[in-house]
Amino acid sequence: MGGQAQVIRLVLYVKGALGSSERAMRNVRRAIGRRDHIQLDVRDLTVEPLRDDEDPVVMIPTLVVCSPPPRRVLIGELDDVDALRDLFFDATSRPPRSRRT
Repeated sequence: MGGQAQVIRLVLYVKGALGSSERAMRNVRRAIGRRDHIQLDVRDLTVEPLRDDEDPVVMIPTLVVCSPPPRRVLIGELDDVDALRDLFFDATSRPPRSRRT
């Protein structure tokens, strides 16, 4: 297929040194590995509270796959690293949906 891989933009919402937040960060970083087309933004809500224009986070940790569309939200420790890798692969390999008029 050639060319560069499509950029995947992730936001991981965590809360300080909470054990589940640390596990989620470790698991997401393991899933990303050395893939330079995946951008991870970790937001610690104890340091930087949510703004009104951000994702509606109801539980910590929360991983938001912002791009490519559609937006997806995963909640929890994100223990299944293989499932995360599959999600990242699926996000870049899915053909665009056709629009009906």
